[in-house]
Amino acid sequence: MTDFLVSSFSGEFLQAPGVLGEANIRGLAVDTTNGLVHFHWWISSRPPGWVGAK
Repeated sequence: MTDFLVSSFSGEFLQAPGVLGEANIRGLAVDTTNGLVHFHWWISSRPPGWVGAK
């Protein structure tokens, strides 16, 4: 996917401007901080930001 950027260090989700689509789940990021696997996702029907489990 080309509509989101993932920082492997902070696990932050950065929305790329002008590349929004109609999919409910905008993107899925995997953060492996401290050796643990955390899943982050942003849903387009919600305000920008992390939604889900961390």
